[in-house]
Amino acid sequence: MKDNRGVTLTEVLTIVSIVSILAVALSFSYIGWMGNYRIESATKDLYADLMEAKMRALTRARVYFVTIDTTQYTIQDDLDPWPDGDAALTGADSTRPAGYGDPIPLLQKTLPNNYELKMISAGALPQTLTINPRGLITPKISFRIDNTINPDYDCFLIDQTRIVMGKYNGTTSVCDPK
Repeated sequence: MKDNRGVTLTEVLTIVSIVSILAVALSFSYIGWMGNYRIESATKDLYADLMEAKMRALTRARVYFVTIDTTQYTIQDDLDPWPDGDAALTGADSTRPAGYGDPIPLLQKTLPNNYELKMISAGALPQTLTINPRGLITPKISFRIDNTINPDYDCFLIDQTRIVMGKYNGTTSVCDPK
């Protein structure tokens, strides 16, 4: 009778090569997945902050400003003069000292991982969006998070009444809403 207590060198090499191939394939998949996740996470965070500014404008009957720059964005409340504001981003005039009534920054965030925002519609950054007490947004713009991978969400369409996330279509240079 033959004793089968071990494995041959050929069997060990076959198993090691299969495991190596799977590890390499999964690592490339994981790297791509993490890149997509980071961009989508930054997109969803910005979307949540924009929606919060819109909801604050509606519930508090105030004007809010969202200044979008290439690597950061700021949300500010208009307190000039209190309580209804004058719908202007600056507050000083000839009757008040400088700094009085300037909008209060509620939130200032820098995009993670050195991501940059780029305009899709006409215009250049920085852009300041005004959200009035009825929740209407001006001006109408579209912008994206610049990237070289293929996430599900990486751009925004903002018109007077809606804020929509989408996927940037590089061939037609538009943001396709999702």
